[in-house]
Parts: sequence; C-alpha cells; structure tokens
Amino acid sequence: MPAPEPVEASGLALPTVVASTNSAFVDRLVDLINAARQQEGLGPLSPAASLTEAAQRQARAMAESGLLSHTAPDGSTMVGRVQAAGYTDWSALGEVVAAGPTSPEEVVAYWLASPDHRARLLDPAYTELGAGYYYLSDTIYGHWWVVDLAAH
Repeated sequence: MPAPEPVEASGLALPTVVASTNSAFVDRLVDLINAARQQEGLGPLSPAASLTEAAQRQARAMAESGLLSHTAPDGSTMVGRVQAAGYTDWSALGEVVAAGPTSPEEVVAYWLASPDHRARLLDPAYTELGAGYYYLSDTIYGHWWVVDLAAH
C-alpha cells in the first residue's frame, strides 16, 4: 500500500503516515514458530491461505483501531474471521496476538516466554497456521502481529 503524500501546512510538511504489510516478516514468523516446535519434537505447521487471510485482516484491524484484542473492532471473533475466510471444518483453533515487537524474532521470543502463548504455539493438536503482520506508523505500538492456528 503506497504511503499518502505529506500535506503542507504553513510551509511545513506534516509527517507521512506509513502503513504496510511485510511478507518477509510473515514468512520468518512461520519459520521461527516451526523451529520452536521442532525443538520440542513437534511437527511443523503448514501455512493455510485462509488462516493467513484471517490473521492479516485482524492484524490490520488492530492496527487501525489501536486495540490489541482477539475481538475485532467490528465485533468479529477469531472463529468468525477464520470461518469467513473459508476455514470452516476445523477440530482445533487458536490465536496469539501481539503489538509492539519490531521483528519476527522479538515477537516469537515474547510469545515463547509467556506460558499461555507458548502452550498455544506448541500445542500438538495444531497442524496449520496463518500469520499476519501490519505496520502503522502513527499508532502507539506500530507493529501488530497475529497467528491463527488450526487443525481439520
């Protein structure tokens, strides 16, 4: 998404708001989560396009609203978002979210240091995942992260 052009006021350029996704960050996030699972003797999670779509939408919604939550500003829940993205026949479903960490390494380290997040990422019931990342420069946290985990 291209950044908007700065607007001039009284001869001074206003700061440009930058909003972007980063597919390299998302790919690295998946690699780091799978490496952590491998260290625990667990199989890797396969990326699923529908889960990725749901995670990316939630990352953007959180960034634009400034709210870190599993419930989107429109009231949608993880279950509703995942099903709306086409992942409908699931037997296990979970989500981790974060705001603030500036790199995939930093956010995965944060999640793995939290017992609840660690348990979710390393749950052997999950077989697939979708990761989302959104950067919005004019928010308090800037970097917004979502991983949706699931199994059929």
